Amino acid sequence: MSGPQHVKFLYEDEYLVVAQKNAKFSVHRSEMCRDRRTLQSMVRNKLDGQYVYAVHRLDRPVSGPVLFAKSPEMCRELQRQFTEKTVEKKYIALVRGWLEANGEVDRQLIKKSNGAIQDCLSRYRGLGTVELDEALDGYPTVRYSLIELEPVTGRFHQLRRHMRGLAHPIIGDSTDGDSHQNRFFREKFNLRRLMLHCFFLSFRHPITNDPIKIYLEADKDLRNIYKVLGMDEQYKKLEREYSDEI
Repeated sequence: MSGPQHVKFLYEDEYLVVAQKNAKFSVHRSEMCRDRRTLQSMVRNKLDGQYVYAVHRLDRPVSGPVLFAKSPEMCRELQRQFTEKTVEKKYIALVRGWLEANGEVDRQLIKKSNGAIQDCLSRYRGLGTVELDEALDGYPTVRYSLIELEPVTGRFHQLRRHMRGLAHPIIGDSTDGDSHQNRFFREKFNLRRLMLHCFFLSFRHPITNDPIKIYLEADKDLRNIYKVLGMDEQYKKLEREYSDEI
């Protein structure tokens, strides 16, 4: 049974809650998730049974902050900010290959539920690269990039599908990734999660209009991979950049 000790609040007031989501939990129950323990249930338990409304979601294998409203009216006001694209979300990802430049992906995606065509825009920024003397899939070495990602639109698996389309799939992505790379990371580094983490969330408080900025550092599993790859300094530089905004 889920309990209040299993979830950390990054922000709370009488109107809303920002909770930390770990990679192994879904935000809420759905047709794709029948789990009894979800982030929503854990937030509700910590609030002594008060019902909360998920304003947005993160994919199950993605970690990061998730915004919940304490009333349907507040949920609608917060979701309007997402619709109007005034909410800022930033992610850090480890991808296959070298991606050093800054750029964007403006590529339509097909909605998997009904086949509708959706406009999608993602931005990326290279943070650092590394090359390992490991032979894999016919190549004598392997190359990786640490990047910052921003989904301007919020479509299903958007970042994962856009990075695959650039031929830079996110490491650990079992759906849209590279199976050879995923196996390599499992065997070499005992990695069993997606290397995608939402580290920054910014929005306006619907009542006070004050800016709310949430920075959430990467968890130990991700940090260990950064250190092993020699990319910890690039991560720390990003951390300093955004934590100074809070």
